[in-house]
Amino acid sequence: MKTKLNFTRITIIAIFLFYFAGFAYSLDIRYSKLDENGNELSNDATEWSITYDSSTGLYWEVKSNSLGIHSKSDTYKYSKVKKGLIEILNDTKFGGFSDWRLPTVIELTQLKETKNEEPHINLEAFPNTMPSEYISWELCGNGEILPKKVVFGRQTTEKKRTYYVRAVRGTSPDGFDRY
Repeated sequence: MKTKLNFTRITIIAIFLFYFAGFAYSLDIRYSKLDENGNELSNDATEWSITYDSSTGLYWEVKSNSLGIHSKSDTYKYSKVKKGLIEILNDTKFGGFSDWRLPTVIELTQLKETKNEEPHINLEAFPNTMPSEYISWELCGNGEILPKKVVFGRQTTEKKRTYYVRAVRGTSPDGFDRY
């Protein structure tokens, strides 16, 4: 009887470990790295320009430490994002695409990982993320587009006029991809 009980426990533990290992592995393959031309890179690449999220089908701009359009330090007024960053990404066909846009609040919130230290995001997929507020948008019931913020770190009490931006491309899971 004791042997049968031990065998059952070992089987249950083995199934649990197999399932958990599979789950952990699937988290690792959620994101893919792409270069500035949209070509897929190996997972161990140390530099990349775009992160593809296979769980949503969205492509995300990766910020850099260097100066330029992808600088992690650049902030924008909500009213200037479309004519600034988004227009430049589309005009230069960043990653081979010309449909970059500002993410919806739902899309951007899906990147948050609050279990991590600040910034609350997977830094292996999204390096150089500032622990602050990023701008997004939401569609109101009356069709009006409202600016929204998603916080990836410290919430300040000061009223900000500019925010960090992470551009996205692809069809939004909520169907609203027009900004």
